[in-house]
Amino acid sequence: MSWARSYSLIILFTTASTVAFGQAANAKLAARSGVISGRITMHGKGLPGLIVTLRNGGFGGQNPAQTTPQSKTDEDGKYRIANVPMGSWFVTPVAPVYTVPGASRITTTNDAVVITGGDTVDGIDFSLVRGGVITGKVTDTDSRPVIEQGISIQNVDATTQQGGRPNGPTGNFRTDDRGIYRIYGVPAGHYAISVGSSQRFGAYSTIQGQVAYKQTFHPDVTDASQATVIEVVEGAEVSNVDITVGRTVDEYSVTGRVIDRDSGVPLPNVGFSLSILAGGGDRQRAMGLVDLPVVSDSNGQFRVDNVVPGRYMISVAPQNSDGMSGQSAAFDVINQDVKDIEVRAVRGASLSGVVALDGNFDQSIQSELMQFQVQVFVQGNGGAASAAASAQTIPLNSDGSFQVTGLPAGSVRLTLAAQDPALQGAFKVLRIERDNVSQQRGITVNSGDQVTGVKIVAAYADGIVQGVATFQNGTLPAGSRVFASLTPTGQTRGFVGGSNVDSRGHFLIQNVPAGTYTLQVNVMQQGGRRGGGRQQPVTAQQSVIVTEGQISNASVVVDLGQNTPPAAPQ
Repeated sequence: MSWARSYSLIILFTTASTVAFGQAANAKLAARSGVISGRITMHGKGLPGLIVTLRNGGFGGQNPAQTTPQSKTDEDGKYRIANVPMGSWFVTPVAPVYTVPGASRITTTNDAVVITGGDTVDGIDFSLVRGGVITGKVTDTDSRPVIEQGISIQNVDATTQQGGRPNGPTGNFRTDDRGIYRIYGVPAGHYAISVGSSQRFGAYSTIQGQVAYKQTFHPDVTDASQATVIEVVEGAEVSNVDITVGRTVDEYSVTGRVIDRDSGVPLPNVGFSLSILAGGGDRQRAMGLVDLPVVSDSNGQFRVDNVVPGRYMISVAPQNSDGMSGQSAAFDVINQDVKDIEVRAVRGASLSGVVALDGNFDQSIQSELMQFQVQVFVQGNGGAASAAASAQTIPLNSDGSFQVTGLPAGSVRLTLAAQDPALQGAFKVLRIERDNVSQQRGITVNSGDQVTGVKIVAAYADGIVQGVATFQNGTLPAGSRVFASLTPTGQTRGFVGGSNVDSRGHFLIQNVPAGTYTLQVNVMQQGGRRGGGRQQPVTAQQSVIVTEGQISNASVVVDLGQNTPPAAPQ
């Protein structure tokens, strides 16, 4: 694993006391904070005045809302970030006009560094080059400027053949009031430039009244294979990369009515959502869900405008339909308005239960749990019905109970989400039960069902597992990714947490509930295939016991020769 592009820094503070989530770090913890330092250069010369920041690099175990320190490079390009909180961090120079050769402007890798509190990590260096610039103008066929449209840039170099995502500069590049755009910080390479979005998800913007154009590549083609490729070299500007767009995406209206399935009576004041479908037959699935800005009138009739061609399904929105659920048959919008869509609504299923903590905790922990909400997601079961999807967020009552109504028939999945980002990661869902039976594949509901006895069993998660993986019988191949993960002992499901393993073999897994776990270290080689078949990862595992509020240490030996084929006979 290389340190060449960027670094994820994990600062570990050893403390045996339990620190409640959402509380400010105490003075003792602050005194053990870490320091990260390094130098940023271009062709060996220091780059002064660059802001260097930390980005959260944890796996859901850190507070995403916490304020992180930053620094600025001096005249020699050196920086020093002090008072770095505990956690996993990506060190990122804010240098939008610069780039690392062969990478995007915000350069990250999967490498990590694990240190103990009070240490200083030096040598986190970045060697940058000035990125290129692509600029041009977008007009329609009447030479009028196309205003406030997003510009997409796609790397078309051979690196995409390795299965990775094409690199390109990050940022929100849009045309101005003259139709002019300017993309800067572009790594050297070959690119296709386009405006507009793919048709499949165009409904997201058109239904909200935004203008959408068919995706058009420089200079004026809609077929990506016919796009004129732009070459960018270090520090150079490529101008006049103009795009002429044709007409906007075709838009049509969809009209219909919603009725009570049993009585046939029209239903007024019903809200709707639109599922964007993909696939066919039993493999048809909802690829997107759009809340529609319409409700049915006194005759149960509704009209949805600005719908682009595609395959859809209209469903009753449970949040504002008085406990009703239902959906239309799947329909296609091709080249004309669609009429007479019928949504047959029924009394939806209801589901009630309670969130309970595993173990005994004081009142302050219980109070933190009450600041969470239950997220409810329903996926339809079987055939075309499987395309229907529904999502709701339900607050907890003061006693930890909850109830959700208007659920469509399907499989219900439940999760917990913090209302306050400072509490994110404070609790982990261990299992979902119904009448004391674990529901690993979700809870099946049918229209009109009243499901009770549901329990979301959660655990307070303030344990830490830190350790070192050592490797024998070989060296890590270039491009390998090493990952450490925890699952409860005796279970094949139930991922609790994970961490990248750094080039020294160090790893840190935060926000782990008390319990006994299987710690597994996996080595994944780049490419992932050998001889036409899937290459098995090299693995090692051991048991680890986590105690509430404590740090558990682990040492894992990974045999890199375990997948080596036997030598051929002499």
